[in-house]
Amino acid sequence: MSSKAVAEAYRRHHRMWQWSLTLFLIVIMNMARAAEITPVGSADLREYPALALRHPEHTLQVDLARAGKRIVSVGERGIVIYSDNEGVSWHQAEVPVSVMLTAVTFISPEEGWAVGHGGVVLHSTDRGEHWQKVLDGNRLAKLTIEDWQQHLEALNNSIDVDESAIETAEYALEDAKANATSAAGNPLLDVFFSSPENGWLLGAYGQLFETRDGGANWHSIASRTENPDNLHLNAMTELADGELLIAGEAGLLLRAGGEGQDFVAETDSPYEGSYFGVFRSAQRVYLLGLRGNVFAGDSAGHGWQPVSLSDSQSVAAAAESSGEVVMIGNGGFWAQGKESALNALTVETLPERAAHSAILPLDSGWLIAGNDGLTRIPASGPESASAMNLSAQTNKEGAQ
Repeated sequence: MSSKAVAEAYRRHHRMWQWSLTLFLIVIMNMARAAEITPVGSADLREYPALALRHPEHTLQVDLARAGKRIVSVGERGIVIYSDNEGVSWHQAEVPVSVMLTAVTFISPEEGWAVGHGGVVLHSTDRGEHWQKVLDGNRLAKLTIEDWQQHLEALNNSIDVDESAIETAEYALEDAKANATSAAGNPLLDVFFSSPENGWLLGAYGQLFETRDGGANWHSIASRTENPDNLHLNAMTELADGELLIAGEAGLLLRAGGEGQDFVAETDSPYEGSYFGVFRSAQRVYLLGLRGNVFAGDSAGHGWQPVSLSDSQSVAAAAESSGEVVMIGNGGFWAQGKESALNALTVETLPERAAHSAILPLDSGWLIAGNDGLTRIPASGPESASAMNLSAQTNKEGAQ
């Protein structure tokens, strides 16, 4: 495979996802078929290691996580970077793929998981410095077929035959087989662990996978999920009572009683549009959606109430620190204020009007990720000082 074809694949994916960020807010929204792995020639970016860059922190970054005190960021072209000084300087990790990475989480200071396009699942055991590919969409498509085969077999062997359930399972199995090739390119959009043993992968077209042994084995649980239209599953969290909540497109909210339980659709979702994020603070749970639609519920995800925002930009992510909550999203959207006064948040627009998809509290301030890379914001917000993109910061600090 020529380096020219690989480079063209990079450029095509970069252009496609810059467009997606502008139109949909972040790469993890409403991707449809644009999110599939589209080879150039025979180039499959799942098979090419991420290229080492001089300033990887300048590239499109999608998600952030803490590995102990270390910060780890993931984004385009398989780029994973980490910082041990609160985002002042960054180092690039070794990653065996070059696809867009959409989510990252750490279940301990050492062990982390990341997911992305093409159903890629990466695992690290050294605080995010080196990553190994453990799954991709080809294997996930097979796991989905196995799930429906086993579910159909159990229904047929049941004493109380449910003809409707059998018909639904037969259709789902046929669909999984017919779409196995295209499904192998579907993106994963989030990875979540409630404990070192129990984790989930979720993504476009209703993909949902579970591990109960710390990632040694993964299984599709689509057959145990009330999502007949295969709506995109965008984000997941654990609630204060131990239940699990998934937010998706078209107002979809899925709730499970805990590990190993079925995911059942909520009948009282407060919104019919897409949710792009779900965030839980110590006191509340937030649903973050399209066109400025944000809802706050109690710590168990009940009693949803709209949060009044003086802006209609879509909201992608939120964070809380010492009672201060911040929300970010499309077009440089920034809302900040006391969690005790949600309907009095100060709404501002960041200077570059970039789309941002992740936010992390720093020791002093905030770190946000988006299509202009990584940006540090003062604790009191962007109005108190100019928000400096790390490209400018790095150049200035490097000259000193």
